[in-house]
Amino acid sequence: MLWALRALALVVAAASNITKKRFWTAALVVPIASLTVYVLGAFGDAPYHWNGATIEQAAIWNLLMILPLVYLVLYVLILYETIVVYPDNQNFMD
Repeated sequence: MLWALRALALVVAAASNITKKRFWTAALVVPIASLTVYVLGAFGDAPYHWNGATIEQAAIWNLLMILPLVYLVLYVLILYETIVVYPDNQNFMD
């Protein structure tokens, strides 16, 4: 499952680098899939340190939850124009 998530992230990253389209909304598939994998794994046999996983495996597993949340926060900030990622008009007037 993690390999499929990695492949999906690579496809979205490659597509966003090749085209000039704005991929913020289309790329929401990756964090939603990542959070789904995390929640399903938490009910299953997730690699936590107390389950016998190494510190590195547990850290990577926790990043699977933290990074999508960061992406969702950035997406909301972009949606409400709190931060600007791609200005349509470059004629800045100071």
